[in-house]
Amino acid sequence: MSWKFAGIIFKKNYKTAYPELLKQLDVKYSQSAEGFTFADAISRENQATALGQVNGNTLLLHHFLPYDCSYEPGAEGRLDELLMPLSIGSDIMNYIVDGVSGTYCFSLFSDGKRIRRWAAEPGKVWCNEGNPVEHEISSVFKNDSFPDIFSMTEDEARLFAVWEAFAGIPFQKLVQDDAPLFHFFL
Repeated sequence: MSWKFAGIIFKKNYKTAYPELLKQLDVKYSQSAEGFTFADAISRENQATALGQVNGNTLLLHHFLPYDCSYEPGAEGRLDELLMPLSIGSDIMNYIVDGVSGTYCFSLFSDGKRIRRWAAEPGKVWCNEGNPVEHEISSVFKNDSFPDIFSMTEDEARLFAVWEAFAGIPFQKLVQDDAPLFHFFL
């Protein structure tokens, strides 16, 4: 596959507090608009920060912000420091999907700390900290929510299995949904 997008999933509904969340994450914007689909939000053409609600979770999509999470073993990045306190009372997943380079990463935060960090590039897992979560183990790296025309690497399947379990919805279903779930902040 060649998906390329990155984001953060908050197990909390921030719909009435999007500006405050963006401020806590140090994301600056000058205008906003609403009425965009998930497919619009993950599009390579989208240069805005996208925020939307799915299954009571807040999905933030941004092409650069998730890269501020550190995937170097034992190191913390700027975004790690911002997400840890936000995870008190609600879990958070930061992720990077880069099918172009074959790089896949995710971090899980809970109760004010990072509980799992995993990152891989073709042929190499360079970060594997914390205990694997249930869905990354039980998936057997097979993802039935994608059509058979997609062949997924083990790393892609691992990330999408964790992403879908955390978001509570199949990725492909969300991509095909034409409901205007997202707000853009430019």
